[in-house]
Order: sequence, then C-alpha cells, then structure tokens
Amino acid sequence: MAKLPIKTFYQLNEENKTLLLVLLANTLIENLTKSDGYETAKISLEKCLDWLVTKNITAYNLYLYLENMDYNSVLHYMSKEKDCEKLIYWNCVSNALAYTIKKAYEFEKAHDFPQAIECVDNNTTVRIKKTGTARISGLA
Repeated sequence: MAKLPIKTFYQLNEENKTLLLVLLANTLIENLTKSDGYETAKISLEKCLDWLVTKNITAYNLYLYLENMDYNSVLHYMSKEKDCEKLIYWNCVSNALAYTIKKAYEFEKAHDFPQAIECVDNNTTVRIKKTGTARISGLA
C-alpha cells in the first residue's frame, strides 16, 4: 500500500477522507474474522460505505451499529475482546464508524450528537490513518 502523507490526507475533502478511513478499516477488519462481533463490524462498515454513496441511512441508524442496548454493537464486542492485538483493529473499526456517524449527523444538520460522537474530530482521523497504515505495512 502506497503511503499517503498526513499533509496530503488533510487536503482531502471530508467525503474522501471518510471514504479512505472506512476502506482502511475494512482492510484491517480481516484480522477480526475469529472474533465475536466480526459480522456486526463488517456490516457496520458496509453501512458506512452505503451512506457515503447514497445517504439513504440516517445518522441514528448508523449510530446503532456503534452503540445500542441490545449487546450487539461494535463497542460491546470491542469491550469483550481480550486480545490486545485485536483491540487495535477494533479501535480502527470503531473510530472509522464514529467518524462516519459524525459526518452523517453533520449532513443532517444536527445540533446535538450522541456522547460517543461528540469527541470525534480530526485527531480521530489521524489515529486511524497512522495505526491502520502501520498495521497494513507491517510496521507495528
């Protein structure tokens, strides 16, 4: 995978930045195939891609993949993970999902965000990009 300098990454428009982060997480998710919740994580990233292309899923419905009361969300499965290596991948998936959700709420012109989304910012994107590209390149 070719390196994308962080300066170039910041120059991407928000939609392309979000797409890159979701695709990066989608590449890394293969490291979670044996984990509980893999299917939920995979579907959540598919929904992110769907939202980027069609905008036909609400921010709230995307959010339910991140966190819900049914014990089947990405954050629930992430909290159950015991393997520290796999937690890094879960983190990339959850951050890519959270960043997409934030963009979806902004697209809907929302004024209030769920608490887990309020703290999402450009630092989130940098963490995903740095961790993800290092993992794909075999540097970490």
